[in-house]
Amino acid sequence: MTNNVYVYIIILFGLLGSMSSLLCYNLSKEAQEKLESNRVDMKGVEARANDLTTKLKTLGEKQSERIKLRNESRVLASSILAADRELKRASLHRGWYERGVEFHAARSDRLSGQVASVQDAMREEISNVERTQQEMETYYKSAGEDMGHRMDGLKHREEENLKTKTFETAKIESEVKNYEIKINREHQVVYNRFATPEGVGRILEVLHGEHKIILDVGSAAGVKQNFKFKVFNLAPDGEVVDKGFAVVKSVSDMYAVAALLYDDPKREPVLPGDRVGSPAYTQGGRRFFLAGKFDTKFNKAQLTSYLQYMGNLVVEELSPSVDMVVEGKFSEMQVAQAATMGILIIREDQLVPFLGD
Repeated sequence: MTNNVYVYIIILFGLLGSMSSLLCYNLSKEAQEKLESNRVDMKGVEARANDLTTKLKTLGEKQSERIKLRNESRVLASSILAADRELKRASLHRGWYERGVEFHAARSDRLSGQVASVQDAMREEISNVERTQQEMETYYKSAGEDMGHRMDGLKHREEENLKTKTFETAKIESEVKNYEIKINREHQVVYNRFATPEGVGRILEVLHGEHKIILDVGSAAGVKQNFKFKVFNLAPDGEVVDKGFAVVKSVSDMYAVAALLYDDPKREPVLPGDRVGSPAYTQGGRRFFLAGKFDTKFNKAQLTSYLQYMGNLVVEELSPSVDMVVEGKFSEMQVAQAATMGILIIREDQLVPFLGD
């Protein structure tokens, strides 16, 4: 019994296996058919997908063109608005310009009228000036001729006056000389006239290569730059040996350096021990009185300035306290008076070489 059960069971499992195989076969065939159908459907779907992709690309391109066109339309609209604003502004400026042109045209008309009026006035003024100029030329011509006659008359009178003054001057000079001769005869006046400057220093050394000398006097003795001295010495017989001039260039307390002025190469050579002197200089200074008129090289003010620079005093009145009288033009009476006082007298031409350049 048990074996039969096993057989039934095996048969049952066999039947189940066969049914299962059959069922699987049927299912597999149906599935294959569906798979084929799905494959066909997939190909259709792919085709539609490709078509949709193409359409989407086309739509994308159209969308891009639409966006580009929209942007271009916006830019164009902005340009149109800006152009419209510029047009309105230009129209406004044109209105202003037209009003300005009208204003300037009216002003130009007014100015043209004023210019024409001024030109008429100027023409009239020029005419008056020309007429006045002609009148003045006529007047000056007449006045010039009259002035020429007057100048000739004045010149003639001046010549006559000059002749009279010259005659009177000669007469006065003759009277002064006669008066001087008379004074000399009456008072036996002896004129103490300048001859040679006294030695105020000596040459310590001669710098031949530099044409300079070193003197034994300096600023302590009152010597200053540009002082001018005569260089001389005494011969054994007492005669003065003139060796030219020297101009002080630099000064220290006890010494001075002077440049030699050789105006004559035939002069005696300058040697150490030679003397220097000037009538315009002495230690302590002199009292000078300027008698007469001075206009040969220096006027009286210039002479005064030079003498004061060299340490002297120039007084205004002649008195016995005066050390030296400078004799100028027309000074005979004052010189004679100085002679009676025993004052040393020097001519202008003797003093001038010791002053200035």
